Amino acid sequence: MATFGRKKIITTYKEINENNIADVLAKSYSIHLENLTAINNLYNYYRGNQEILSRVKAVRSDHNAKIVENHAFEIANFIAGYLLAKPIQYIANGDVNVDKLAKYNAYVVNTLKESQDMVLAKDRSICGTGYRISLPLDDVNQPFEAYVLSPKNTFVVYGSSIGNKALIGCTYHAETNKNNVEEIIIEAYTKDYYYKFNNTTSVLVDKKPHTMGEIPIIEYPLNEERIGSFEPVITMLDAINLIDSDRVNAITQFVQAFLVFKNVEVNEKLVKDLKDLGAIQIADNGEIQASVSYITQELNQSQVQTFKDDMLQTIYKIVGMPQQNSGGGGDNGIAVIYKDGWTEVEAKMRPNELAFKDSERQFLKLSLAFTKTMTKGKVDLDPSLIEIKFTRSNYENIAQKVDAFVKLMSLNNIDPLLAYQVVGLFSDPEQAYQKSQKFIKGNPVTENEKGTENK
Repeated sequence: MATFGRKKIITTYKEINENNIADVLAKSYSIHLENLTAINNLYNYYRGNQEILSRVKAVRSDHNAKIVENHAFEIANFIAGYLLAKPIQYIANGDVNVDKLAKYNAYVVNTLKESQDMVLAKDRSICGTGYRISLPLDDVNQPFEAYVLSPKNTFVVYGSSIGNKALIGCTYHAETNKNNVEEIIIEAYTKDYYYKFNNTTSVLVDKKPHTMGEIPIIEYPLNEERIGSFEPVITMLDAINLIDSDRVNAITQFVQAFLVFKNVEVNEKLVKDLKDLGAIQIADNGEIQASVSYITQELNQSQVQTFKDDMLQTIYKIVGMPQQNSGGGGDNGIAVIYKDGWTEVEAKMRPNELAFKDSERQFLKLSLAFTKTMTKGKVDLDPSLIEIKFTRSNYENIAQKVDAFVKLMSLNNIDPLLAYQVVGLFSDPEQAYQKSQKFIKGNPVTENEKGTENK
């Protein structure tokens, strides 16, 4: 199974309208179907339906073990889980009303976004891309909703001009018409209109304006090439399956080795007696020596294991996973982190994080617009003043971070807020700074307050 990333769907039209949407969707859908073939293959591979299971063995076909060592499952789950080990946080990155931000974060929590993010991250990790849709709700207590859409029936079409801006977001499903014929119905959104298009009959079923101001379907590519996390190493994963399967074959073939009869007349009764009695009597004729022996050739298991281990280490290095080593005696936490490649994992996770953050900012902009409209301006936040924070590594090297924080706070010529922001101890530095105001040196605190805090 050779796959090389998903195609980015691009149209030469500068805008989508009623006159060209049929042409755009027909061409885009055909490209999506090409991507869909690879997407289905990658999902099957992730689930364990791998090439070794269809292996046909020409020689000794009765010994044909088919072992799947599913590292694709391991890799995809690790990449998704490491990115979102803790929920994404929206924190202040400037003059932001903390109470309004807290209210917006409560709306986000109500959409079950934490669990949806993990589904989205897994989609990206398996097939190289994922999709989310966010729509407004006519509810002041919950201004918007958000759902993860399957890459199997969702795509976004981009313009060909500089920047490749998204022009239309599409999701589709099958419907059975009155003649009991299944038809593909595409629901498509531009910035201003919603279209319902019957792709089977090429008929525009419905068109109506919307006031969202943005395309509500957002693509979350894993990388520019839309290559899944284990996709670059599939041939190596197949080789490991082959190694494992042939090791089992080697064992069974050794146990059931062929018998060689040298200068012994073989007939069915002789072989049956050997099988039933477990012994056979042979005799030399004085001139020609007779013998019976097994054809045996053992596989050098230690050499095979060395080759397999080397291949696994190469796989982990390519995909950005820690090496499967154990720290030696005397290694401290930092030594193990460097020795087992965790610093490389973090370095390779950065592009993944940045790609996710780019798409997440579109969701932030969209959901904040819904919030402002539905709350009639009571919760109005500027997206540019909100930072999207990944919090998975706050407590790595915590002793060194605390030491740096203490030294920075002891300086008199910098703003203490900078110390909170640069050390990486706090998932929300602004909030931590605000809560710590009365404890920061130089702030007036009454003796009464001190006494209360000490109790």
